[in-house]
Order: sequence, then C-alpha cells, then structure tokens
Amino acid sequence: MRLRVRESSPMSETHSVERGWSERWSPLGGLVAVVAFVAVFLATSGDTGETPEEVIAYAADHETDVTLQGVMGLVALPLLLWFVSGLYARARRWQSQTAPALVLAGGTGFALLLFVAVTIWAAPLVDFPGDADPTAAANAYLLIAS
Repeated sequence: MRLRVRESSPMSETHSVERGWSERWSPLGGLVAVVAFVAVFLATSGDTGETPEEVIAYAADHETDVTLQGVMGLVALPLLLWFVSGLYARARRWQSQTAPALVLAGGTGFALLLFVAVTIWAAPLVDFPGDADPTAAANAYLLIAS
C-alpha cells in the first residue's frame, strides 16, 4: 500500500511512503492486547477470601485460571508493544519532533508498568513447588488486594 504525503509547502515534491506489514497490522496487536487483558480480568472468578487460608484454598482450586492469567499477560505485552511501535512509526511522519518520542516513551512505559502491575497482582496466587511458606504469599496477596 502506498500513501502520498504532501509537505506543507506548495513548492515541495510529493513523497511516496510505503508502510510495512508490521505498521499496517499493528492496530490489530493493540486490539488483541486489550481483549487479552479483558479476558484476564474476566477469568478471575469469585472472591479470593479475607484470610490467608481462604486465599490458599482459592489458588489451589483455581490453579488453571491463575496460570491462564499469567500466560495471557505474557502474550498481551508484546502485542501492546507492537501497537506502540506502529503508532510510533505513524507519529514519525508528523511535523513534530517531540510527538514520536512521547508516543514511544509513553507507550513503552505504559506497557511495562501494566505488565508489572498484573505480575504483582497475580504472583502471590501462583504456587511454586518447594515454596517454604504459602501463608506468606497469601498475606502478600491480601496486602496488595486491600
């Protein structure tokens, strides 16, 4: 697909800009990332409880849900970054020098902080074999959730 971009000056030439498949399909990455994050939040079923024992029982009963949430979070991160890269490629064609940098920094920062937030939220529910004290993880989850 070729786009014709006209400079603001009437004396300038018409330039042809060819977009690659990554830039062309990057909005799809953003859409799928949003769907993945919505699926992560909708997959959380029920109340985790108010005591460490209830949280441990919830994590044991919903181990598949917790694992699915982690996988969806990992899949959504590169898709969100793909969307940001496509938006950055479009912003480079604007007449501004600061807008592309803001798009890149803001989008990357948002994606990484969202990933950290989802990880902090879900990590205490994940049961790693050999953990010394699951009650400590349950207390950490209750502290974060409150």
